[in-house]
Amino acid sequence: MMRNYAGYRRCLALLLAFALLLPAGVPAAAGGAQGSGGPVPVEVADATPTPAADAQELEIVPVSAPPDGETGATPAPSGDGAATAAPYSNNGDETGGATPAPGGNGATPTPPDSGNGATPVPSDSGNGATPVPADALQTPLPEGGTGASLAEALSALPEGLVPTGTAAVADAALVFLDFGDRDGLRPAPGARLNPVLYVSIDGGAHLRLTQELLARFGLSGAPTAALRAGAEPYAFSLALETALPAALTAADGTAHALSWRMEPPALEGYTLFAAESAAPKAARRAAPAAAAAAGGYAYALGAPASLLAARSAEHITITSSKEVSFRQSIHWVDNYDEAGARPAPEAYAQSLKVYYTLDGGQEVLLTPESWAALGFDRDGCPQPAVTADGLGVWELAFEADLPHEYTVTDAFGNRTEHTLTWRTAHELPVEGPYEPVTVTDGNAAGYPSAQGNGVYYVLLTDLSFQVNTRRGTQAIDEGVRELLDTSLTLHVETDREKREYLLSNLITREVTYIEDTDTADGICNDVLQISPTWKYNLDGSLIEYRLSAAAGSLPLDGVAGAAQGDSLTVDYRNDGVPNHAGKTDAAYPGGSVNLTLTGTRGYEAQKVWLDDGSAEAAAQRPEGTLQLWRYREGQEPGTATPVFSGGRMVEAALPGDGGAILFEENGKAIELPKYDADGFRYIYCVREYMSEGEGLSDYEQVFGAVAEQADGTAAVTDTLPAGYGAPARKEGDTFLYHGGTLSNRITDTVRVAATKVWDAAAFQSEFEDVRVELTLQSRPAGAGEDAWTDVPGADGTPVTVVLDDFYAENMTITTAAEYSRYDALGRPLEYRYVETGVYQGDGGENLLQADGLFTLQQAGMAGAARPVRYESAAVYSNGDGQTTTITNTIADRLDYHVIKLWHDEAGQPAEPPEGASITAALYRDGDLTAP
Repeated sequence: MMRNYAGYRRCLALLLAFALLLPAGVPAAAGGAQGSGGPVPVEVADATPTPAADAQELEIVPVSAPPDGETGATPAPSGDGAATAAPYSNNGDETGGATPAPGGNGATPTPPDSGNGATPVPSDSGNGATPVPADALQTPLPEGGTGASLAEALSALPEGLVPTGTAAVADAALVFLDFGDRDGLRPAPGARLNPVLYVSIDGGAHLRLTQELLARFGLSGAPTAALRAGAEPYAFSLALETALPAALTAADGTAHALSWRMEPPALEGYTLFAAESAAPKAARRAAPAAAAAAGGYAYALGAPASLLAARSAEHITITSSKEVSFRQSIHWVDNYDEAGARPAPEAYAQSLKVYYTLDGGQEVLLTPESWAALGFDRDGCPQPAVTADGLGVWELAFEADLPHEYTVTDAFGNRTEHTLTWRTAHELPVEGPYEPVTVTDGNAAGYPSAQGNGVYYVLLTDLSFQVNTRRGTQAIDEGVRELLDTSLTLHVETDREKREYLLSNLITREVTYIEDTDTADGICNDVLQISPTWKYNLDGSLIEYRLSAAAGSLPLDGVAGAAQGDSLTVDYRNDGVPNHAGKTDAAYPGGSVNLTLTGTRGYEAQKVWLDDGSAEAAAQRPEGTLQLWRYREGQEPGTATPVFSGGRMVEAALPGDGGAILFEENGKAIELPKYDADGFRYIYCVREYMSEGEGLSDYEQVFGAVAEQADGTAAVTDTLPAGYGAPARKEGDTFLYHGGTLSNRITDTVRVAATKVWDAAAFQSEFEDVRVELTLQSRPAGAGEDAWTDVPGADGTPVTVVLDDFYAENMTITTAAEYSRYDALGRPLEYRYVETGVYQGDGGENLLQADGLFTLQQAGMAGAARPVRYESAAVYSNGDGQTTTITNTIADRLDYHVIKLWHDEAGQPAEPPEGASITAALYRDGDLTAP
């Protein structure tokens, strides 16, 4: 069945042919006499559908209302009378009322029910009158001012004037803008009409000729004009048939010249417009030139808003239509809109798009604007609709019988055929926290919880899990995140099925880490977020999610920053998680995955006894125990605590012969945790406890390996753990660390004494201003003379003793002190003092020579000071090698020099003969001395 509509096309130049406009610069008259109007603005009125009672086509005819604030004239009354409304009334109003022309000279309009499908223009004023637009040609006032009339002008003329001559009156050019006489109201060519005539006397204003003044101009009846066809179907001219006088002449021959102007009369069903040119502007068609004459007029069907609107109007006839139908069930899986995010039904309806294609052109979205652009009533544009049941199931529907083929007839009668094709597309909106899922017969098996076909909008949620990685100071955070992507599984469970997904396989979901920026406590507290995920299954049941690893430990092999063999232990906490608090099988949304860095290690160190290594020394070594302790990396050694295994402290016996320190359990080296509960590395260390007893030697601890250097000194190499926090051992730290050496050095002291003796005979009372310096030296027992070295003091300088309290009764002074019996390697030492300086008076000059001789200034019995030569000699006594006696005696020696000279025969000095030698003998007091 074809539907019937009527309406007025809005003047939009979208897709259809453009409306034809006036030529540029051509004004149209508005309201008053010809030529009094200005340019006509473009005004387009909304279309008003007018159904035809018996029409079989959809017809649109122009129906216009005057602009706001204007009053339109009322056209001649409709009916079945003459087509011409006679302008010559005798009602006394020269500017108004129309009287039907006498029968026989007017055209008879076609009645509305003549069977041609036309529908008369309806009245929209409510009182039977049709408003006339402001620029329509209305009955004008007489020119020359309000109240002026032809009768008044004639009264000013002399009596007895007689019409003379025949005036020339120009034809009126006409254009019928009636869609090719769509309604059959157009007078036929040859029809006689009663035009409106205006006369000017002696060049004055043109004044309207009225009925009662016809006789003054020699007319016996209303003048008539014939309608003549033009070159175009819509173009006509109106030619005056009645002769009009050219002058009014008095008896004395005085003539008053007359000039005439003719206007077309009002026709039923038309609005008359005056314009300099009623021709259309060239657009798709060539502009007809026949109706372009100056002074032209246009008859527009109905009462359009303006001449421009009348010429732009088009008539549409739908010749075929198609039913366009779309229905879709919409399911909101959101627990009765718990998030308050559902769109309003009327807003959601816009997700269904209807598109049309005009004549195979570009596809256009159907909107009220594009519907109006096709020429249809904007308010009648069909729209999708949503029906909501209140329980979360909507029905989206579009049902309309839409035009398929139709004809457009413009106001000049030109026809254009058009074809429309239609398409619907449900463009699923993605705004808001929803994911649309379309279930069809083809994929329904993949959605067993679906309640039939349709579109399901599933509420989305973000899954958040706390990931706490206890890794101390190990820089493994980024590597752990990468490891978790391939180690953690997301379990998805509904009432109907269970599924598992590795995080790395969640290609349609985003897995992100909100990284912890404050990890000073050694714990990296990330938030692992999986987004977005369905909160409910398609049947509305809540989906359960949980996160877990396949094993309780994740190896860290290959993870950047991790040590080989380390791993992460995994456990789960769900404190405060609704319905899952206390569960430890997995982490539920809001729960935590706790990772703790773990690993194992061993402990090794060396024990060295620093003594002479003899059996006797070994027998005197003490026994003892080595205890294993540990503390957290970064803390102080004083925080260390003993290590327990199986409820017992981990200990090892002190190896009596030295060697490796090993801690064993069940006959094997014990495996020790590498990290504490927060992932901080343990520092393992050993504390030594030695027994005491009779006959046992004393030993001291030396932390490090002791080695003799090339210069005979000993160097100690200590081993400190990574992360110790100091370049050297801290004060009070008595721990042996992994990989280190604990050296136990035998200790004892020996009394080392020195006695200084002066043997000065008569000079013994002259040593009060003399002081001597003794320096302590040592060497390993039994070593050679070149092994003696100065003994360093606490400040690193050699140990020296200064003796200066000498006088006649005290010529011998002894000094003694305790020193280590063993050197740094545990070897027994021998000590001696050597005299290294002799000083006299306040001077600082050391008088001792390298050969042990020195000279003092002393007087003795002579009474006058003179040089006295002394010799220093050291004697080691009492057999223990630790006591030195140094005696200074007057030197009883002198140097006796002999010079042998050779002379030749002349008594001159000469070289000794070749091979010559001499022998000299030394005599003392006449006696030959021993050689």
